[in-house]
Amino acid sequence: LSANQVNQVKGREQRLSLFEGQDNEYVLAQEFDGAALSPSPDAMITRAENREFISYSRGGVNLVAWKDNDLLCILTSKLPNEKLLALAKQIAVRG
Repeated sequence: LSANQVNQVKGREQRLSLFEGQDNEYVLAQEFDGAALSPSPDAMITRAENREFISYSRGGVNLVAWKDNDLLCILTSKLPNEKLLALAKQIAVRG
């Protein structure tokens, strides 16, 4: 873990964490309490682990989002989309 921050926005908690992996790979993890999940029209939707994962890529940056009860979880990284999606599934299973 490289950095961690918790904020209150409109009475709801938001958490932001930055993780550094091997070879200077970074993953930004965000959690939003009570936020809605609105996929982009060009997003890819994958169903696994009893959840819906939304993947989106733009400009070499990949994003994977899913809902965990009332918590919106988002991972963002330059890691390949398949690797980021696999990481999101692992996190979702641990819940």
